[in-house]
Amino acid sequence: KNGAEKISYAYERITGKIPDSEEIQALETLIRDLTKSYNSDVQSTKEMAESLGFTKAKNKAEVAAWTMILNSIYNLDITKNRE
Repeated sequence: KNGAEKISYAYERITGKIPDSEEIQALETLIRDLTKSYNSDVQSTKEMAESLGFTKAKNKAEVAAWTMILNSIYNLDITKNRE
């Protein structure tokens, strides 16, 4: 799957809503920016990967960026929650 497909899948699974093109574009930009940021901050990236149990991941910056993306989606007002 490409980035947009992964974002769409995660967004729909978490919120129950299919993301529109603007939402996908915003999250694609965020994932790029976060990956770039984590690539430049090796220590934070290593700490996050280790805290998540991904010590052997080849691309720790991508793992860290996706972790932040998924947390962001979970924090949206439209997120499904069980009651």
